[in-house]
Amino acid sequence: FLGWSLEVGDQRLPHFLGLHALQFVPLFGLLVWRLTRATRTGLLAVAAFATVYAAVTLTALVAALGGRPLLG
Repeated sequence: FLGWSLEVGDQRLPHFLGLHALQFVPLFGLLVWRLTRATRTGLLAVAAFATVYAAVTLTALVAALGGRPLLG
């Protein structure tokens, strides 16, 4: 669908994830803020989301640099 390689490592996936983190993390923060009004729990939720998102992005980057396919 997006033209990403399913046979070898493709660095477009971690690039996509990294660039869109600039949108997804603040959007998640806004959603949490509207629901919790900036409580400590809300701040921890945003920090946890950002950490998991970064881990997924880093995993995708390591796989791409290792030449492993997206779904393999």
